[in-house]
Amino acid sequence: LKSIIGLNKNYITAEEYYSNAEYDVRIKKIGSHYRAYKRTSFNWKRNVGGALLEEIPVTSEYKLWVDECSKLFGGLDILALDAIHLDDGCDIIIELNDTAMGLNPEHKEEDMGHMREIVLQKMNLL
Repeated sequence: LKSIIGLNKNYITAEEYYSNAEYDVRIKKIGSHYRAYKRTSFNWKRNVGGALLEEIPVTSEYKLWVDECSKLFGGLDILALDAIHLDDGCDIIIELNDTAMGLNPEHKEEDMGHMREIVLQKMNLL
């Protein structure tokens, strides 16, 4: 695989595959509003194809993770953090998303309202 990649001038990344993953977790922060979701996939790739999405409580650990990540890049008001929960109870953070995080249809209007509040607050400061 390295020799094939070496022939290509494109940027390429790879990540470890966890065969013992039970589910994914997404923690969203929009301003001071938090949500967490558990996604159980029907596909080995986990983020492709069908999945069961369930809203779960935002634990103190999840809140700490997303609050610390929100301090990155000069401060993020809107972000989502993705993690994989393994069958040994370990959680591995795999991705940080900014505003390109997608909105759950069930809470879309409410989340858009929180985003609107953030934009208006920033505009008023300027």
